[in-house]
Order: sequence, then structure tokens, then C-alpha cells
Amino acid sequence: MKKQLILLFTLIFTGIFSAAAQDPIYVVNGQVVSDIRNIPPGDIESTEMLPADEQAIARYGTKASNGVILITLRYDTPARFPEADGSFNDYISEQTDWDDSLPAARVVLRYKITTDGRTVPTDELEATDRRLRRRVIDAVEKAPRWQPAMRDGKPVESEGVLRVQLPEGKSIPRPWNSSCAKSDQTLRNLKTNSLSAWILAIRPYSLGNSVILILIGSALAFTDGGFRPVVALLCLVFAVTMQCTANLVNDLCDF
Repeated sequence: MKKQLILLFTLIFTGIFSAAAQDPIYVVNGQVVSDIRNIPPGDIESTEMLPADEQAIARYGTKASNGVILITLRYDTPARFPEADGSFNDYISEQTDWDDSLPAARVVLRYKITTDGRTVPTDELEATDRRLRRRVIDAVEKAPRWQPAMRDGKPVESEGVLRVQLPEGKSIPRPWNSSCAKSDQTLRNLKTNSLSAWILAIRPYSLGNSVILILIGSALAFTDGGFRPVVALLCLVFAVTMQCTANLVNDLCDF
């Protein structure tokens, strides 16, 4: 009984840390997608969470072991912008007059596509420059009409999010705040080759995955009566050392 409890505790502990880094499968209108961040909440009609059982794994593959989320949209066919050379974001960016000499700015708007294909801005999500905001809205109002979304052969309203950052290739200065200033000051105060610098570089928070694997192996060996403390310790040291080395090499390759 004691052996089973140890193994159960180890597996639960492993599941808590490993599941946090895994995402479920998203199925939108019957199709598996990798990202749902671009789907406006207003376009979602219903959602359903499927359990990670044998039926889900048989249908969607081993990735379904993290769960499956079914998303049904309010339409069968999404709206399509007639300018086929690029996305709606690209079209509005090209139509917005913003000289390269002007400071970098960003505008994010939520818009509605009506049943007759018009683009109607509804919400302002971000605007770092009011002048760019006015020009973007003007370009949206003059844009060609969409082919509206369809459901059961009839046009329906849908939503979208417009993101425009101009001039292209110029980054927006990061806003100053106390937490960023404190972090930057801490990095500046670190001395080269100091103990604090090495600890920061090896990223101690990332060592959990290496420890978990050794715990699983040790628990299985213990239940079979083949646990060897020295071997387990050597494996743990090796795994942690390799993880630290990988973190250091990763930092080296960033420069």
C-alpha cells in the first residue's frame, strides 16, 4: 500500500506541473486550429469541453490527451475581404497615410461586418496616437465591402479585430513604469561573473521538469524493488546539470 501511495503522489505531482505547460486541442466548426486568439468573442455561439478519454484520443489523436474544446461559431463561412493580395490589416495599413518621419504608433479596433458587407468600427481597444486613430477609421470607412459571413445560405453579421502599427519596421518605445525600472536597475547592478548573475542565467525555475522525470523513474524503481539511492542521485545531478547547460547555451546563442 505504501508503494502505491508513493507512486500515486509522484504521478499527481508530475501531472500538476506538466499539465500547466500543455494546451488542449481547439476544434472550430469541425476543424482543428492551433490558435483561437483571433476569433472575436462575439462570433462564438457556443463552446464545449470534451474529456480526454479514449474516444476523443481516437478521433483527434494523442494531443487530445490534454482535452478538446469544441467551438461553434455563429456562421458556417467566415466573411471574406475582396482584396485578395493581403489581409484586411495589410489593406488598411497601405491606405493609411503615415509618413516615416512620424513617431511609431499603434491602433487596435474591433469592427463589425454587416450583412451587406460594410465595415463598422465598434470598439477602440488601443490607440497610442489620436491622429493615427482618425486616419485608420477614415480608411476603414472607405474600404471596399466584404463578402459577409454566411449561415444556412444567408448572410449574418460577424466581427473582427484590426491591428495597425505604423511606420512599418519602427518599434514603439516601451512605456516606463516602476516595475520595469526596478527590473532594469537590478540587471544593471549585476556584476559580470557574480554568483547572482550565474543563478539568473541557469533559470532555477526551469529545473522542475528535470527533477520530475527522475522522481517518476525513482518511484517506479521503488515499487519494483530496484531503487538505488546512489544511482537516483547521480541521475538527478546529471539531469539538472544538462538543463542548466542548455539554459546557458541558449543565453549564449542570444548574443
